[in-house]
Parts: sequence; C-alpha cells; structure tokens
Amino acid sequence: MPSQLPRVLPDTNVCYPMSLLDLVLRCDEHDLHRVLWTNDVLEEVVEVWVRNGARSEVSARAIADQIRVTFEDQQVMRTDYEQLIAEMPGRDEDDHVHAAAAAAAAPSILLTANTKDFPEAELGARGVTVRHPDDYFGDLLKPSQRRSTRCSPACRATGTIHR
Repeated sequence: MPSQLPRVLPDTNVCYPMSLLDLVLRCDEHDLHRVLWTNDVLEEVVEVWVRNGARSEVSARAIADQIRVTFEDQQVMRTDYEQLIAEMPGRDEDDHVHAAAAAAAAPSILLTANTKDFPEAELGARGVTVRHPDDYFGDLLKPSQRRSTRCSPACRATGTIHR
C-alpha cells in the first residue's frame, strides 16, 4: 500500500448521491487515495440517506457498518478531534466537527461540495486542503491514465463515470 497517497475526508454532501460515495471508496481500493471517516460523518450520512428516501434505516446502517469494517484503520477517532471542534473556523457550526476531524488527520483533504462554509486559508494553516469533488476528481484522474483506468471501468459500471 503506497504511503504517500492523499488522505481524503468526505463531507456528508459527498456521500449523497451514492454514486459519488462509491467513487470515493473505489479510489481508495485502487490506491488513488486513502479515505478517512468518522462516526460523526457516517451517522450524519445515515440520517441524510433515510430522510431523503435513498435508503431504509436498515440498509443505510448496513452500508455505514461496511465502511467501518472495510476501512477500519482509516477512522479518525472523535477523541483525536473533539477538543478542536470549538476552534474551527466557518459560519456553519454543524460543519466544525468535519473540519476538526480533517485537522486532526492533517495533512488531509476535506472533500465537500460546500466549499464556501470551510475557510480555505484558515484550514490550510491547520494542514487541511478544502476541495470540491469536481476539482478533486478531475485532478486525481487526469495525471496518469494508467492510475485512473484502474478505477474507471468499475466506476463506469456503476454509472459514476461515463465515457
């Protein structure tokens, strides 16, 4: 397993739609990055999936549990970032928990479709790069066709990437 891979913590909005979460996880499986996760993110994702009718409670919890098992050694423990939550910048206090986890795991990339709520300069000083999924995956899959093609067929099969 390559040790210098980018470490990515997806925000909840990157885990819904499911196809984007699938891309995040498949890129980890193909050694394009390492996905980081927290119980806070997974619990919020379960809530969003159920609220939006994407999954039943049982199905949503089963997926979250599978992420916990499959990527067990990539969990950011709440005890590692809890003390940072109150210090996090940004106007949406609900996002502070995710920013704190990314800071605790720094250097890391906080992957979010809501970049405006994560002040890039202030988080950058804590070792966190804030990236939008479009920009991140565009850059990740561009540099090396050999690297990206390891993930692309599987992603195309799930409807995540279209050629």
